[in-house]
Amino acid sequence: MLNKLKYSFYRFMNGRYGLDQLSLALLIITFVLSILGGIFIGRSVWVSLLIYALNLIIIYRVFSKKIRIRQQENMKFMRWIKPIQNKLKLFQLNLTQKQYKHYQCPQCKKTLRVPRGRGHIEIQCPRCHTAFNKRS
Repeated sequence: MLNKLKYSFYRFMNGRYGLDQLSLALLIITFVLSILGGIFIGRSVWVSLLIYALNLIIIYRVFSKKIRIRQQENMKFMRWIKPIQNKLKLFQLNLTQKQYKHYQCPQCKKTLRVPRGRGHIEIQCPRCHTAFNKRS
């Protein structure tokens, strides 16, 4: 019975877009809004309408058969979110690794690792050979 239901869901989703990073980000936003809306705002009608609208957008995106358009939307979102992800990655690396400090090359955006405790040093990127000064 369970395999039959699973197979019918696979057939239904065949040719549809499915879940991507943008839909997942919208889902997280609706989850956070529902929690914050229930705690701080006190069940505002506008917050509830916003949550419903975001959920409808998510459902539309997941079940859409316009795969190319949904991929383009996701690519635009990923281009917008990529610098934020890189900054968070550098922040996490600098917190977890105590022997090295991590920087991003201003020219090519490659992540560079330098030893800590050397004072002000000149860092040269191995990819584009750009030199810049940072404190290690």
